[in-house]
Amino acid sequence: FTGTDRIAEIAKKIPAEIYVNVQGDEPLVNPSDISEIILEKKKNPNYVINGYIEIPKIEDEKNVNIPKVIFNEKNELIYMSRKDIPGFKDCSRKPKTYFKQVCIYAFSKNDLVKFSNYRGKSLIESYEDIEILRFLELDIKIKMVKTNHLSYGIDSPEDLKKVEKILSKKLSEY
Repeated sequence: FTGTDRIAEIAKKIPAEIYVNVQGDEPLVNPSDISEIILEKKKNPNYVINGYIEIPKIEDEKNVNIPKVIFNEKNELIYMSRKDIPGFKDCSRKPKTYFKQVCIYAFSKNDLVKFSNYRGKSLIESYEDIEILRFLELDIKIKMVKTNHLSYGIDSPEDLKKVEKILSKKLSEY
């Protein structure tokens, strides 16, 4: 069961125009970024909306806990992977910038119905362990929206320590 499966269950019981999923393992998500995702869904009702941001230099783009995103010039998701994408044949062509997913999603009820009616995890979703890839297999376009605030996922004890340090610093500033 994924977070999106749980949101789909809620959508069966609670009517709404837009359903938002903010993953609990990203406690630094900024509320203004959530608002931006919702606004983008209102502008683009036929898309699933997902956040992204540049991977900062202090993070390793090879970390398999960080889903990397590739999108086209219209900010439509082409693919998402736990591997460092895009790949390159010649080291001189290595990208200067990698982008990562920020786990804020916006869906319509129809998006969620299609997601939950699928026969379980899709093939590429099961390979990558990234639930949003199921929408690609369902031919539902995903619009990627750049967030304005850095967010860190907590996938290890080291990640937890990093986020605790950031939160502690923010608290001391108040």
